[in-house]
Amino acid sequence: MSSDTTTFCIYKICLDTHQVYRLLSTIAALYREKLYEYNSMIKDTGYYLKPFHIVTKKYGNKIKTYYYYGRYWYRLSAQGSRLKWYYVGSRKPLQNLPDPPINPLILIKIVSSGDENCLCLLEYHKGDLEMVLGYLKRALPLSEIDGDPSKVLPISL
Repeated sequence: MSSDTTTFCIYKICLDTHQVYRLLSTIAALYREKLYEYNSMIKDTGYYLKPFHIVTKKYGNKIKTYYYYGRYWYRLSAQGSRLKWYYVGSRKPLQNLPDPPINPLILIKIVSSGDENCLCLLEYHKGDLEMVLGYLKRALPLSEIDGDPSKVLPISL
């Protein structure tokens, strides 16, 4: 692990590749739940923040998949018994809408060193780290990773 990476990492948890995948998947699922709650809260506005979007691109004979969480806004319109979706952009369409939940995945960096991967909570997101720590505390037991979360994670940052 390079020294410049550890300088900005104020907390890290190191796991094997499979455990990292399970933990990140669980955090993503918990975040999607928050987005569903958010959409329920704003449903009367006619706008909807798409919780999950997958884009697959082909580069020569390689395929790359991109996952976007809570990034694209749509306006919903009822036409008879059908719903019509209109893409409105990646910015919040009305300023009076409450801010959507922060995506905890953008506040985590994965640093690989040999056969171990470390999830690093980045220093420059310090204001949001308590929120990310909350996701980690909820995700560890759900992702069935060995260890007592109270021994693996700090109580506070």
